[in-house]
Amino acid sequence: MTITINTDAGFYHRDKVGSYAYWVVSDGLLLKGSGVFSDKCKNPLDAELKAMCNAAHILSVCQGFDFSKVRLIVFNRDNINARSGKNGTQPQKKLSSILRKIKDQCHPLVKVDFRHVKAHNGTPDKRSYVNDWCDKQCKAQLRKWNNERIINQ
Repeated sequence: MTITINTDAGFYHRDKVGSYAYWVVSDGLLLKGSGVFSDKCKNPLDAELKAMCNAAHILSVCQGFDFSKVRLIVFNRDNINARSGKNGTQPQKKLSSILRKIKDQCHPLVKVDFRHVKAHNGTPDKRSYVNDWCDKQCKAQLRKWNNERIINQ
């Protein structure tokens, strides 16, 4: 069985505010959502990594899903540089740690594969559809944050 984790992030350079969206799917599992990070992001890559951490965390606390049959975890993201790393940045280390927790629940031979999804290419496939959905969610969350900021000034 495969778990596919799709993520995207948005980022306002001036305010260092980031948004996230995720779409996690497997047999009998669908988790999706979006929001704005409560803490600042350094740059778009930092936001992307935090989005991946967020989605992995949501998956790791998912109740009632049988992880023991999972053999592959696929991360689809449009930032080719976003991946986990035990010796990387703080978000990369956090992602690596969360993935270890997930892998402990899975089949012993589970593998994690990071795949690049080319954004905004108009390809009518499932990965592009989900990436576009995530992108729209991120933009909507940033617009909402900006509108609330303006109202509260």
